Amino acid sequence: MGKPNLYFEHPETRHKVLVYEGFSFVGFIFTFIWCINKQLYKHLIIYILIYLSGFFIGNLIYFPIFFYSIYIGSNGNKIYQNHLMKHGYVVVNKVI
Repeated sequence: MGKPNLYFEHPETRHKVLVYEGFSFVGFIFTFIWCINKQLYKHLIIYILIYLSGFFIGNLIYFPIFFYSIYIGSNGNKIYQNHLMKHGYVVVNKVI
């Protein structure tokens, strides 16, 4: 797990979120649950489509799922930061 990087806060609801930097092992290992928890539904749909395509392709599905999990693990925190900013969150504090 990466180290804490930024605090985001929603100006209306005052909801605070801590976002980490670096590789997300939780995002890599539990991609499906991590996407639901972070409300990253676009990436969740992509993950499900890759998984469901395995029924038509066969055992080759493990490679795309594995590589997509690596993608989420390595870029997931940046994706989550962008998701928060799109939904009105602002950076309150940078954690040192």
